[in-house]
Amino acid sequence: MTLKIKFIFFFFLFTNHFFVIMAQINGCDFMFEANPQSTLVIDGNSLNNLTAGDTICLQGGLYYQLNIKNLHGTSENPIVIINKQGPVIINNNSNYGLTFGHCSNIKLTGSGTSGIEYGFVINHVENGSGLSINYLSTDFEVERIEICNVAFSGIIAKTDPDCSFSAVRDSFELQKLNIHNNYIHNVGNEGMYIGNAHYTGIILNCNGKDTLIFPHLLSDVNIYNNIVSHTGWDGIQVSSASFNCSVHDNNITFDSDSATTNQMSGILVGGGSQCDCYNNIISDGKGDGIDYFGLGNDKIFNNLIINSGQTYNSENPKHGIYATDKYAPAGTSLYFYNNTIVNPKTSGIKFVNWGSSQNKAYNNLIVNPGTIFFDIPYTLFDTLDNYCASNSSKILFDDTLNLNYDLQVSSPVINRGKDLSYAGITYDLLNRSRPFGNLFDIGAYECHKDGADITEYSASNNFFIKVSPNPIHKNGYVLIYLPKNSFVDLKIYDTSGKEIKKLLSSYLHQGINNIELKLEEIPSGLYYIKLEANNKFITEKILIIN
Repeated sequence: MTLKIKFIFFFFLFTNHFFVIMAQINGCDFMFEANPQSTLVIDGNSLNNLTAGDTICLQGGLYYQLNIKNLHGTSENPIVIINKQGPVIINNNSNYGLTFGHCSNIKLTGSGTSGIEYGFVINHVENGSGLSINYLSTDFEVERIEICNVAFSGIIAKTDPDCSFSAVRDSFELQKLNIHNNYIHNVGNEGMYIGNAHYTGIILNCNGKDTLIFPHLLSDVNIYNNIVSHTGWDGIQVSSASFNCSVHDNNITFDSDSATTNQMSGILVGGGSQCDCYNNIISDGKGDGIDYFGLGNDKIFNNLIINSGQTYNSENPKHGIYATDKYAPAGTSLYFYNNTIVNPKTSGIKFVNWGSSQNKAYNNLIVNPGTIFFDIPYTLFDTLDNYCASNSSKILFDDTLNLNYDLQVSSPVINRGKDLSYAGITYDLLNRSRPFGNLFDIGAYECHKDGADITEYSASNNFFIKVSPNPIHKNGYVLIYLPKNSFVDLKIYDTSGKEIKKLLSSYLHQGINNIELKLEEIPSGLYYIKLEANNKFITEKILIIN
């Protein structure tokens, strides 16, 4: 008689003093009951008739710890492990919460009970990590898991090499790792520790001989939509992920609580990684917002980084983004696009990468202090349309008290950025289309409010002007669009038509020109700014408040 049948059937399997209920019920091919006293071992070698695509259910309740091994699905039909009838809660004084060994093509999901966001809750691990994917395990998806109050890492995914050489670079690769929609908080070390940090090798004594061994690599790594808060060390660390890696749409707060040297960042793209990092919100950590030590040729874009390092009680610097060429081959490049960095302890972006070339920093918004520091020759770095300000009041964010850094319509960074659609930057931090209208905004947000778009000039060969902010106080900008290279006059008139000030008389290039306005000496009132070019003119009404 098969153990997988269409009606309820009970079969008792004594493994570590547990019994397993096996049934084809509620989508479960196998179901295990909770026991808070001992380790539950789920061994694929002991599950009769286990096949790819099967679903293993864990009944809601309190567990001591879970040891899952020798389960193998396929890429088309993974083995699914899911909670049923409430959350699976793990609480112990041991050295792990849930561990996988010698498993492949697994989907671990906490989606098994309607109305419960996190169906697996690793609530306490006294002396170890919450979730471990190791012992040559590969091809994993992990979703809707909560991990908290663990001594070491929340999630750790790697197999450390040893003298068997089974987990070295030439013999194993961890592939297709998707970690998303999880909640990790109050952990002693890293929120996530993905891949081995010793990309350039470690020395092991094998058979009495010191041997340089290179840890395995990772590929197709996708870490997204996770919430990570209050980590002792880095919020998310990804190392040795050398192909097709991305870290995006994560929310990371209060990283680096323990202020451990060399373990202080919201996101760390570590040695051996080629990993794009985008659409993340990183705030109020003691470390750098993003540390980059990867292989180069990556994009860091649309990230919002707030207060990085501000609570770090040390004279040591901390930055919004810090990048070096420690592991990057010579000639590689890095691209910093449309990041918003507010209140970093030291500088917005610090870049130390002498072996690189053709690096780019475009459309970044950096506030208090508004600094970008390149410890390299300027010939190696191209900067364009970055906006640096001494305080956030000039930027006209929506509501900084409630951490809303979207832009008001009159913000001076709207429509002032470089078009980066060629680089794949076609959306903003909120995944809204970019640009809105015809021009890019600077920073992580693309304002979609009424009045923020510019479309008037696209229908014809007319030129166009827009003053921002408006009303304007002392200083601002005027954006001028020209259909061709032209000589222009730019003047201010009062409401009676009297010329008050000539602002510009010069040739400007075709396309978008951003001209700074200095209006401190003009009294408050209503005025007109007039642009003349090619025997045509255009005016815009402005309100000056001085």
